[in-house]
Amino acid sequence: MTLSRSLAALVLGLAATPALADGPQMLTYGPRPAFLISQMEDGALNDRLSACMGQSPAQSKFSIGHRGAPLMFPEHTAESNIAAAQMGAGILECDVTFTADHELVCRHAQNDLHTTTDIVPSALAEKAKAADLGLITWTLERSGPLGAGGGWYYQSVSDAISRDGDYFKVLDALAQDVGVIGVFSDWPATTTYYANCMGL
Repeated sequence: MTLSRSLAALVLGLAATPALADGPQMLTYGPRPAFLISQMEDGALNDRLSACMGQSPAQSKFSIGHRGAPLMFPEHTAESNIAAAQMGAGILECDVTFTADHELVCRHAQNDLHTTTDIVPSALAEKAKAADLGLITWTLERSGPLGAGGGWYYQSVSDAISRDGDYFKVLDALAQDVGVIGVFSDWPATTTYYANCMGL
């Protein structure tokens, strides 16, 4: 099978799943965004996000399903991708590689993960923004509750986070200060809720 035929089969297979084919009427935030907002410090961001509690979910390309929705579902499974689509992820990420018999599969190697960066704009981010390049970052909600330090991916910003509600603080810094156009998330309802509330 050629690469283009294999990719086409993969894309058609995902598009044929009921959640992806049926579209917006199946979108839901579930309870997580409301829980995270309840865990935030009082302030303008909390007020703005709280004011959006009654909004209807809408698909957003700002929200990228990182291997689906692996906070709850096994990575790269149909169930994980369906869940991400139902949470409004406008993009579903799939790490594609060839098997020994030249078939394409979704999988990810742990040895090629990059180190985290600070949540404030770096010199490179500033230059990319000035050059009108779109920045995408990953991955929100990947390595543990922020109330417990956030794990490996948040080690460079551990002094700035202290509670699970700080996911929205991190997301707001990425969107407003750094200017990212999309965020990979292991639970896309969080990024979809933020994007819908902020008009992204």
